[in-house]
Amino acid sequence: MRLMRSGIIALAAALAIAAPASAQPPTHGPAGDIPDFTIDGACPFPVLVHTPVNRERATTLYDAAGNPVKTIITGALFARLTNLDSGSWVDLNVSGPLVIDEINGVLTFTGHSLGWFDGTPGLRLYKGRYDAEASGTGTSVDGCALLAG
Repeated sequence: MRLMRSGIIALAAALAIAAPASAQPPTHGPAGDIPDFTIDGACPFPVLVHTPVNRERATTLYDAAGNPVKTIITGALFARLTNLDSGSWVDLNVSGPLVIDEINGVLTFTGHSLGWFDGTPGLRLYKGRYDAEASGTGTSVDGCALLAG
């Protein structure tokens, strides 16, 4: 299974399972800073990703033994993608939400997200429900085409 890189990307809230009464209470906090980074190989040009707005929060749910079961990331996340060859850029709302199944490692994106596979051409902007294999329901737009100008 190829895992989708999604440093930013998108991002956040979703369905949660009810935890048993004896389980550790959920933890809440900032999802973390996202430093600027460059995506190489997804488009015919390098793409700089900058997140001028990141107000994402992470909530982690635990089982009765205190093991993490699910993490839900919600909140505002906006990304500026820049074509480093031409200088053209686009601002995107990639606020998700994102649900991480901590047991199976499955990522499920709902709402708005940005995705690409390492080593595989293609940068997609997703709207709807998608998993880390880029299968799901919704629409997607070619992010490379948006930046080609």
